[in-house]
Amino acid sequence: MQNHTNYIIKVRLAPGDITNPPVERTLSCPADAPFYMLHMALQTAFGWATTHSFDFAIVDPDYAPPDYTDIMDIIRDRMAVDQPGGRPASSPREYLIRVVDPVQSQFSGIDRMHEGSRKHPNTVEKPSEKFLLHQLLDDPKYQGHPAAEDVGSHRGWEELKAAYRAVNPTSEQKDKREWFERMAANADLLGLAGDRVNFWDREQVNKDLETMIERFQKMGEQSQSIQDKISAAQAQRGIKPENVFRMDGGAFGRGPMAGR
Repeated sequence: MQNHTNYIIKVRLAPGDITNPPVERTLSCPADAPFYMLHMALQTAFGWATTHSFDFAIVDPDYAPPDYTDIMDIIRDRMAVDQPGGRPASSPREYLIRVVDPVQSQFSGIDRMHEGSRKHPNTVEKPSEKFLLHQLLDDPKYQGHPAAEDVGSHRGWEELKAAYRAVNPTSEQKDKREWFERMAANADLLGLAGDRVNFWDREQVNKDLETMIERFQKMGEQSQSIQDKISAAQAQRGIKPENVFRMDGGAFGRGPMAGR
């Protein structure tokens, strides 16, 4: 039997912002796994759909962000980042290593908007030869229910939990509950009331990790089938694709699903 080396990777969502309970997963991951495999494993561990792209980076500890004094400097810098070549070679090195999802999707631009806020504390790497190729090691009692995907960042998640704690919920809080139970990408019919806010099924997640490639492939095929049907329906009604996804408060960007 061939030996393998794993690393123990601990990931916590928005440390300092998401608490009571924190949403944290500790994953045993193959050292030679490509980043798209790590991305699939993390999505599985946190109970998410295959909606967003990945962007893994290690910030150079010597990097100092520019001290912008003019809004136009900020705009020019962002425009440079979006160009094929990125920032000029003469710019200070920001990352020791950075791996970005090469597959561009309709959500890729939205993911870039959150680039600056996605930071994780450094943790000590530990070799792990005794565990399965992908395996969760957490105690489920203390790690928090999977956060709702596209709930509206950590603020939206805290507001959703507050909606379930409310004794006399407002109409807006009732809407949030219904959205999470019926319409969220990772909806939970049982909601977050009481101790449900702490619940997640480690055994089921580990089973999903064992078959994650086949599962994500099936989800992708289903998603493409649904998108083909939507595109056909739009074509029949004369709706252009560029009029469907936009960030101006129109078809995309409203309600509890806006943002992440």
